[in-house]
Amino acid sequence: MPVAILFIGGGAIGTELAYLLHQFGVNVTIVEKTDRLLSKANIPERASKLLERKLSRLGVEVKKGLTVTSSSLESNGVNIQFSDGFSDTYQQVLVATGRMPNTESLALENSGLELTAQGFISTNDYLETNIEGIYAIGDVSEGPMTANAALHDAKVAATNAIVGNRLTRNYHTVPIVIDSAIEIAAVGLSEEQAEDAGFEADAARSTFGASPKAVGRHDIEGFIEVVHDEETGQMLGGCIVGAEAGEQIQMLTAACQSPKGLWFLKDISYSHPSWCEELENTIDPYTAELIQSGKEVFQPGIYASNK
Repeated sequence: MPVAILFIGGGAIGTELAYLLHQFGVNVTIVEKTDRLLSKANIPERASKLLERKLSRLGVEVKKGLTVTSSSLESNGVNIQFSDGFSDTYQQVLVATGRMPNTESLALENSGLELTAQGFISTNDYLETNIEGIYAIGDVSEGPMTANAALHDAKVAATNAIVGNRLTRNYHTVPIVIDSAIEIAAVGLSEEQAEDAGFEADAARSTFGASPKAVGRHDIEGFIEVVHDEETGQMLGGCIVGAEAGEQIQMLTAACQSPKGLWFLKDISYSHPSWCEELENTIDPYTAELIQSGKEVFQPGIYASNK
């Protein structure tokens, strides 16, 4: 086990593995070239800041807005020069700047399958390759390169292979889960993405401070964010930060694909106390306002008709 390690990249890989090694007593530093952690994931900045604060409290050093300009092997480790002129020596360095496909050893040139410039097997929206009846899923095809996305791909490809091309991939319906110092999960559109898409986006937010479940477990850190259209109440996406976020996100995923949309979360009878009942408490003020406005409120979730 190294004494000190530098993670180059503050995305999902960097923040998850950095926290894991810190738990084993390793002195961990993360350097990220952007101004926030998890900058490429579909995660709101508020969640990234909460994760950064938690990592800092635990003793993980986070350097943002920096790049590595040079490195050299020394007798006691690896000397790293940063773009701000600072240098330090680490026992080990882990480059966590993303994933690349590893298809070179598959002899695909003999199969007739087309590859992209990056080395992915080229597919259409049905995940079918250039050869009819052959589908490619998971990390060999272009996409998020996560287990969640691969499971999504498998359902799409298997269905299309059996009944004909009917389902298309849609990674907005696949939850993103970050298992680091604090659990983060998101699905659908973030508030910023929804605004860019032309919605009158609004986000219902609440913390776990008033949750009986969270108080009873002494684990109130975190929040819920439910993104919806302000005019219609249409469910667009959301983010959950805190305990069991990766389990709770299934509820938001279902609401995004439900004909009832945001009201999917209102119509459920929840157990009490529970983590998920906070989803209803989060949207209560917004649904009450929409109902009183006299608008048509039973809009389907944004992905309810996805095929």
